[in-house]
Amino acid sequence: MAVLFRRPDRTRGTWKRVLSRDDLDPDEPRVVAVRDNTLILRSSK
Repeated sequence: MAVLFRRPDRTRGTWKRVLSRDDLDPDEPRVVAVRDNTLILRSSK
């Protein structure tokens, strides 16, 4: 997945989200939400 921000917040580093394999489970889907130039990883529940 790729997301492009017009003005990424490079100071806080909230414009990118790097996931490890442990963050992903095929039995539990995850949702990546975009709000206020921030990527948020949520569970689907």
